[in-house]
Amino acid sequence: LLFWNLDDTDVDLSVREATPAREEVSFKITRSRSGGRLLGDIRGGLGPEVWIHPSAPPAEVAVDYFQSRAAEGTVPAATLLVCFADDEVLVRSSVLPDQRARAVLYSDGGGSAP
Repeated sequence: LLFWNLDDTDVDLSVREATPAREEVSFKITRSRSGGRLLGDIRGGLGPEVWIHPSAPPAEVAVDYFQSRAAEGTVPAATLLVCFADDEVLVRSSVLPDQRARAVLYSDGGGSAP
């Protein structure tokens, strides 16, 4: 689950899956061959953007600050990521200083996820 703090703002979730193919799911490709899905691309709100997979955890999770039409759009966008994997919960946050900024909030380093 990805949330952010600026209304009328587009922040995008991108997930590389911990599968042999390590497919990436994002607003560009919303479904993977292994069953991962991005449930919507929220372009003008506070989120959430949601990625689900029936069996694989994330290998890498990134966020991209695409654009903002909000009056507060000149300030950084703060994001909050909450990831549920089996019986673990991973919480990460970031501050994206300007539009077009990217932050990797989680990476398994090529190994296993949380």
